[in-house]
Amino acid sequence: MHIATAADQVVVQLVSELISDGSTQRQVRVPADCELRAATVALVILTWTGRLATDAAGTPVLRGQTARAQASVRTIPVTTTSAPSSVATTAERELAAGLLLSISGGLAPGARIDFVETRAPRGLGWQLGLTLPAQRERGTALGTTSWTRAAASVAINGRVTLRHLFVAADVGLAGAYAFTSAQGYSMGHSSEAITGGFVGGTRLEVPWRRWRIWTDFRVYKWLFPQTITFDALAGDRLATVDLPSFDIQCALGLAYVFR
Repeated sequence: MHIATAADQVVVQLVSELISDGSTQRQVRVPADCELRAATVALVILTWTGRLATDAAGTPVLRGQTARAQASVRTIPVTTTSAPSSVATTAERELAAGLLLSISGGLAPGARIDFVETRAPRGLGWQLGLTLPAQRERGTALGTTSWTRAAASVAINGRVTLRHLFVAADVGLAGAYAFTSAQGYSMGHSSEAITGGFVGGTRLEVPWRRWRIWTDFRVYKWLFPQTITFDALAGDRLATVDLPSFDIQCALGLAYVFR
């Protein structure tokens, strides 16, 4: 047997009585890899001499090479990463009530009622609110003026969930109805006035079953100034009281969740 290589060609010459067709030379194209060249030459010789094992379909099988190839295969663990599934959101509706403290134009307690619809565990929603602070007083040299301002609001809100705490923020429109009364002047006086503006706030909620314990901080900005004037019967102006253009409130309450 004689084997010769030239570039990408291998020439195998074999003189043996085992060769059935009398051929003494085979020329095949082989790759540059030495191991693959040797395997190709072995395949030619085994096929040539009729000693190559075949399967049931007659396909040649190189058992030794197959076993060696399998032994050289290194198993590499493959970790598949699936795309994170989207978090399912559900609509939640809350009916909330609480006590508030207004700190604009003097301290005044009050009450608050809210209806909130939002997405859980995060998302956008909307809310309605009603607030009624207690009366506050403004004194002048001639008397005392008592006033309060009931407000209604509609706002867009957004909420996120941080562990066992809900954090929300809202911004919207508000309207207010102011009631005023005067004492100590030469004549009694009372008036009402309507104003409008914007509202914004933040809220923290701690869930407990279907209940929420909440606290928030809100600021109302009134766009139309409200001034209370007191005139005598003769037309003389007795006093002028300007109501604050901001209402700043903090509140604490309890909410029930409807789903």
